[in-house]
Amino acid sequence: MKKAIKSTFIASFIAGLLFLAYMMASVPNISAYSYAPSAKTKVTSSDGIELGSIERKNSVYASRDEIPDDLVFAVVAVEDKRFFTHFGVDILGIGRALVTDLFAGRILEGASTITQQTATLLFFNKDKTYIRKIREALTAVLIERKYTKDEIISMYLNEVYFGAGAYGINKASEIYFSKKPKDLSLEECAMLAGIIQAPYAYAPLNEESYKYAAERKNKALRLMFEQGYITQAQCTQATESKVIINPSFGSSFEAGSCKDGLSAYMNRLYKQALIMLSEHYEDTVGLSSKEAAEKAEEALFSGTLSITATLAYSMQQTAYETAMDHIEGNSGDPSSAFVFINSSNGNVLAYYGSNTYVDMAQKPRQPGSTIKPLYYSYLIENGIATRNTVVNDERFEYNGYSPNNIGSYNGYVTMREALSKSLNAASLRFFEMAPLAELVDSVKAYGITTIYPEDYTPAFALGGLSRGISPLELAGAYSAFANGGTIHAPNYIDFIVLPDATLLFPSKQGARTAISEQTASQIKSCLESAVLNGTATAAQMPYSTMGKTGTTDNSKDVWFAGSTGEITGAVWFGNIDTKQVPGISTAWSMKVYKEAVLVATELKNISKASLIAPRTEELVNVSVCIHMPEALNSPIDESCIASVAVPTFERGELSSIEIVESAICLASGDLYNSRNCPPSMKSTNHYLKGRQPSSFCRSLNHKLP
Repeated sequence: MKKAIKSTFIASFIAGLLFLAYMMASVPNISAYSYAPSAKTKVTSSDGIELGSIERKNSVYASRDEIPDDLVFAVVAVEDKRFFTHFGVDILGIGRALVTDLFAGRILEGASTITQQTATLLFFNKDKTYIRKIREALTAVLIERKYTKDEIISMYLNEVYFGAGAYGINKASEIYFSKKPKDLSLEECAMLAGIIQAPYAYAPLNEESYKYAAERKNKALRLMFEQGYITQAQCTQATESKVIINPSFGSSFEAGSCKDGLSAYMNRLYKQALIMLSEHYEDTVGLSSKEAAEKAEEALFSGTLSITATLAYSMQQTAYETAMDHIEGNSGDPSSAFVFINSSNGNVLAYYGSNTYVDMAQKPRQPGSTIKPLYYSYLIENGIATRNTVVNDERFEYNGYSPNNIGSYNGYVTMREALSKSLNAASLRFFEMAPLAELVDSVKAYGITTIYPEDYTPAFALGGLSRGISPLELAGAYSAFANGGTIHAPNYIDFIVLPDATLLFPSKQGARTAISEQTASQIKSCLESAVLNGTATAAQMPYSTMGKTGTTDNSKDVWFAGSTGEITGAVWFGNIDTKQVPGISTAWSMKVYKEAVLVATELKNISKASLIAPRTEELVNVSVCIHMPEALNSPIDESCIASVAVPTFERGELSSIEIVESAICLASGDLYNSRNCPPSMKSTNHYLKGRQPSSFCRSLNHKLP
């Protein structure tokens, strides 16, 4: 019996040694390992500025002397109270966790020390298996033999995830508090330490998560006091202190880090890069779509590629800084978003998604009057109206809808004047010229994807949509007016350089024809008038510019969308919670547009040939017939006559309805002849131009017929 027990013990001991040897052979070679931040794929702008990088972890390294002791002690108190005394694993913690797991029948508690967590962050995935836990523990012991406690806690705090896309303490303190780690207060350190356990739930960027994070902060402070890191007074004061979240979303994105204001653009670029690389690996290597997607992601995080973006940084930065000038210091907490594209190819030249965690460049908002040119074009395209069609700008009701003008009513006006002055009543007159459903459907041709069944109402005429239109889609729509009716899909990448120096270009995006070139030309001309002498005069510059302002009720959203040469842009200001912002106006949006375009004219990728000097627009009042008379040769009743303002170069387009005034002789019906016609026979009549009497009266008998 003793012999059998001894044999079993020896066999078990040998098996254990073999298993240990096997496990040791499968752990990383720590002696040859040197800690370094993760590899990065550099992204450069079209004008040669480094915009940011795609990296496995969105982190910026912080050395130990940049990390406050309060943060170290808070993390140790919460995550691993015996960190400074154990050798990489916590025997007491393992025993407690093992009992818990055995009773549960599965792994619930891992008892991982900070060193073990560091091992996992650097070398392993987070699968809850006993084999992985053993490898983690062995690696932790090896880490403790090579590195000091300060070095280990520094590696941990540079790698651990704090939520909101922030890996590492440098990014976490920037994203949540807009400050460097060394400037963190005790209560801020405690809150960050509390986030680590469940970063997706505790990241304090909304009311519910903040409540959980505050509870975790107080628990961390209590543990710090119990373990002797802070005094009772410090604990009480920090517990009672409210942590103010001052988020900064500008310098990171879901797959890396970037310059301020570029996070939304970099997210779009990253997604396009994944698609481009996946297609490349499918086509050239023959991988399945799943394998190609995995290889594309691996390549982007390998640091072996480089990407040149379409974004022009000098243009982006100018627009961003101009927007911030309006936002900063405003008590209404305004936000902004803008998109500028090259109309001829869809390249995105500037893109800002707001100063929040929401990409407002993709978020639909009420477009106000910027929607008007989109459905006006349907009337022109289908021969229902032209830019010189006349309607009466007076208040009326259309299916129960009767909007007011901003300001006075203008009587009879052309489509050009209705657009350039943004006349609501006149616009509704145009809107009723065609079936409502056809007009609403026509706007979808511009690539607007946020039109829903509840939007088919007369309020659509003034931008009253249930959800709205995003700046990205509005910029694309307006590019049709600048590009002969054709819209290109947005593109964020010029090219990717592969490890073998091969250049990978985006696949050709299919162009969409929204309207004919002739219709685009008419709408463009009307929108040029808006900038020359309409509601958008603040957008005037030394180059021919077209555009349209838009304002919603109580100025909750203010817009400018327009084009200058090849550049088309849409700029929005408002509050993301749709609250009113004091002092907000379309002048804000036009200022951003104008400053960005003026900078863009100096960029090599903007064709100066398309940036022509603005045309002048001298207006002339023309009398026109608003109701065609039955007898064209007969005098026209004054009730059928209206005076409309048109550019002098367009006067000829009104020739078929232009009215001329002629003095005639009542006796003969010919033109009044002052030499032989008595004054009592003189009468002033109105005729269609070319239909008035052509000869002078020669009658000697001036009696009324």
